[in-house]
Amino acid sequence: MKFWLFRDGDTEGPFTIDELEKQLGDGGLTLEDQVCAMGEKEWQPLSSILSPPLPPESVEAAPPADDASRIFEDLPAAPAARRQKVALLAIAAVVVVTGIAATFILLFDTPSRPLPKTASYVPEESALVVTAHVGDLLEKSKISDLMSKGILQEMSMPRPVRKKIEDLFENPSEYGLNMMEPVYFFMMPDPLGASYPAFVFTIPIVSRENFLDGLEDIVTIEGRPDRLLIKLIDELKKMDTVSPEDEVAFGINDEVFVVVIQDIPYSERRSREEGVLAEVAEAVLEGGKGLAAADDSFHEHQTTLFDMGAWVNLGGLMEMVPAEELEDEFGQLGDLEKLKSFQLAAGIHFGQGEITGDMAMYYDEKLLGDWGGGGLGSELLNAVPEDSIMAFSQSMDMEVVQKWFDDRPGIKGDMEEALQSELGMSLSEVLGAFGGDLVFALTGIEMVETRWGGSTPQPAILFGATIKDGDRVRKILAEPARELMKESGGPIRLVMRDDAFFFCSPKDRSGLEKNGAVSDPISGEKYNLLADNDSGLFVDSEELTKSLARTARDDEEMGFVLDSAEDLGLATLTWNTEAGAQKIWARIKMSKADKNSLEQIIDSAFSAAIAAQRRIREWEGTAGGEAHHGSDGGGQSKMSAPAENRPWDGAASNDEDQSGEDQSGSIPVQPSPKEEEAVPFKKKGL
Repeated sequence: MKFWLFRDGDTEGPFTIDELEKQLGDGGLTLEDQVCAMGEKEWQPLSSILSPPLPPESVEAAPPADDASRIFEDLPAAPAARRQKVALLAIAAVVVVTGIAATFILLFDTPSRPLPKTASYVPEESALVVTAHVGDLLEKSKISDLMSKGILQEMSMPRPVRKKIEDLFENPSEYGLNMMEPVYFFMMPDPLGASYPAFVFTIPIVSRENFLDGLEDIVTIEGRPDRLLIKLIDELKKMDTVSPEDEVAFGINDEVFVVVIQDIPYSERRSREEGVLAEVAEAVLEGGKGLAAADDSFHEHQTTLFDMGAWVNLGGLMEMVPAEELEDEFGQLGDLEKLKSFQLAAGIHFGQGEITGDMAMYYDEKLLGDWGGGGLGSELLNAVPEDSIMAFSQSMDMEVVQKWFDDRPGIKGDMEEALQSELGMSLSEVLGAFGGDLVFALTGIEMVETRWGGSTPQPAILFGATIKDGDRVRKILAEPARELMKESGGPIRLVMRDDAFFFCSPKDRSGLEKNGAVSDPISGEKYNLLADNDSGLFVDSEELTKSLARTARDDEEMGFVLDSAEDLGLATLTWNTEAGAQKIWARIKMSKADKNSLEQIIDSAFSAAIAAQRRIREWEGTAGGEAHHGSDGGGQSKMSAPAENRPWDGAASNDEDQSGEDQSGSIPVQPSPKEEEAVPFKKKGL
């Protein structure tokens, strides 16, 4: 495992434990320096992973007691009152500094990383950039461990392909790939000024020679290499850029491999100059300071600790679209020059037992003010049952919403016309009737009898909103209420109260009418989520699993969904606004708090893929004997194995170990049928 190191205000690394131990022994580090394991977010002192270095064998003798005391004997002792004052000031300073540090930790609880070296290859004119730290993702997913257990053999992959993929994931550097740097995908303007953007990938490599040799090794995997690919590799060994077609170009140096793609209408290809995309590849390979030096928000985004991220500059994207098309499509949204200020940055982090993500949007505050209302009140929160599967809240300042429409007369005019026709009310009257807070919840899934016999699942919902003008709200809801009255046995009821109205299921109607609350309303984390944020969302997979289990019965496909849902916990999302900015934060808890979330996802995905492969073999008639999944007669689905007993857990990856004795003490995997039969789609030419 490797660790980021934070010292002197900078983040360095990553370093191995041996490297950190050497620096500690040389005196370059202290046990108080902070480290953070790759893939994690929590900083901790170096002492948590290393022991203090042993003292040197010979230490310079200390000065004699008389000499040592003489150093200080000429300094008068501070008066007692002064010593007390100094002590109080020291304590106060510690408290203030600690408070400031704690505030910064709370506000900026996102460990940083050094600016990636290959970020310099992202040009300044890029408008959309996607970043993937593939090395971190591979380490967290433990996918190489799955390879070593024979997962690919379980999926009936041909042996040469299987062995090459296992080698690639186990030792990517041997194929010239640099896993310490991220992969970039970005969008650039058309080099000829037209409206066809160029899409560019940069793949970090160890060296040009190693990468091209590794690429050649991969494309010759089955002994029948594609001649065009071999020709391309040979040309890249001689030249920095190659453009075999009008719509694609490749480039390479000792740090990155570049792919440039542009989708151009066939009618315009002949009129374009040859080698245009090769020039784009050359420009990317030149590197330089790039976007990270030109834009502070992109630099900040790149030094944030995420596994996958995206950055968007709407102004740059808009410049790739003809002005008349922009005006036709987005002119009603307001001043397009203000819209060009919009920027977005987002990232996803796979941590221990949870997935977290954040997104921030920045724009001209004149485009949209702070429309947030701060969160829901008890009149809506007490209407949401504790066992709800999901709930979404929205809290708005209706005056800001009204101003947004006033600044866009085109949109307001269309709304006014529709409302006057349907309700005889203006937009201002409709907006003024509501308080600005609303909630929507899926409170359950119930089985109901159909007219034709049998039963079908039916969602139970809750929708509530606050009221400012009860008479206007009754007028707005009159037609929906009449429709509900026609179906007395229907699944939805309308409840009107002085401060809010609700559309709810029949079982919640009584409590809402009498007390304005259900018998067991939400509490704890769910309550705070909806009460403290402009927008909040939660999805409780445990409640979802319970509801689905009641309706699944012996359905194998539904059993597969249940197996997948069991890996998830509570998913939450918050959305808060301020003038000129909106910030979103999300978290998904996984079933195992001590295991990386990505590893759990990969385990489940491979388990599902193997289960599907086995079903295909059964359908094709290639697998004999008893089926390995389906219903066991007790209604329990076996579509995929539980995480602690995955189908590949006893498999050996070395084909030499498959024929006889088990080399590892586990049950060996049975040899596959003939290769032709082991690939079920091969006979169909797929």
